[in-house]
Amino acid sequence: MSFVAPVFYSLNKSPLLIKVISGFNPLTYQIQAIRSIVFGHFSSFYIGISLGLTIITVIVSNVIINKLNISLT
Repeated sequence: MSFVAPVFYSLNKSPLLIKVISGFNPLTYQIQAIRSIVFGHFSSFYIGISLGLTIITVIVSNVIINKLNISLT
């Protein structure tokens, strides 16, 4: 996952296939949000996408865990 996300390179200079694949990778938006904060170019788009994906993941995980028959002893 980290090789498709722009962890080690910039998406501006990457091939089109990498740009398309990285668009589906949630790590891409998290990295872009962190970079926008660190470099002082606050981007509410990337931060919003990251928060939205996090909230969706928490909700889906909660629903799945509630449907499991788990007994803690």
